[in-house]
Formats: sequence, C-alpha cells, structure tokens
Amino acid sequence: MNIQTPSLYNRIKSPEDLQKELTIYGWNQMAEAILNAAAGVSGYDALEALCRAFYRYAVQNPGIFNAMLWYNKYQNKVMMIVLTYH
Repeated sequence: MNIQTPSLYNRIKSPEDLQKELTIYGWNQMAEAILNAAAGVSGYDALEALCRAFYRYAVQNPGIFNAMLWYNKYQNKVMMIVLTYH
C-alpha cells in the first residue's frame, strides 16, 4: 500500500480497521481487473474473462484476497456502498 510504518499508525486505528481497509483496497483492485478483462467482449467470452480475472487476482494477491474473504464474513453497509459506486 506504499505507507511507511509511522504513517500507518496514523491511518489505521485497529486491526479490524486494517482488515476493512485491505478489503476495500482489494475489492477496488479486483473490480478494475474484472472490468478491464470483460471490456469489449460479450456473452460466454465475457463471463470467461470475468472468471479468469477473478481467479488471477486471487492467485496473484493471496494476502489481500484472504483479507477480503475474512471481512466479507462480517460485511457491512460500507462495503456495499464501495462496491455499488465503484
């Protein structure tokens, strides 16, 4: 996330806050990857591109993806707003 350690303590209030921020960061990155993958294709090809982009993101970013899965168990309205208005 390109944040130096002293700055991290100013931005993150708790471990749960860090988890939430990682989740938002990850979903925003994944949404961009999926949208880029599906741009210009339709039908089955678009679905396949979307699935492959999702899988590729998960494999290439295992720590962030794990944070995303953990936080989604405790999903709140903030996540819905982020995903809806991305």
